[in-house]
Amino acid sequence: MAKILSLVFEKEGLELSPPDKEKTTQELVSIVIHNIMYNFSKGGIKRSDRKQYYRIVDLLDKATKSKEDSVELDDDLVGFLRRCQNEALMAPNRLLQRVEELIEDIKDR
Repeated sequence: MAKILSLVFEKEGLELSPPDKEKTTQELVSIVIHNIMYNFSKGGIKRSDRKQYYRIVDLLDKATKSKEDSVELDDDLVGFLRRCQNEALMAPNRLLQRVEELIEDIKDR
């Protein structure tokens, strides 16, 4: 079953650098998810996980370019993304928190 990851959140209250202030929420979500997955995979990951990593990157890139408000992920991709989120070592900040909330709020289609 397909699941929907929202790419939109409220930017108000975030302390963003000047270049990031100009980015869309879709771009920011994509960047943060890339960072989460990268940090998860720093020590290396199995080929099956790399395939999921690349699929998520491709879907986010397409959604960002077409300014979609959400992206559709299958159950395996959602499971991989949540595993990355849970296991990646990340410095906490409000932008990361907002994106993690979007991941936690993934809805069934």
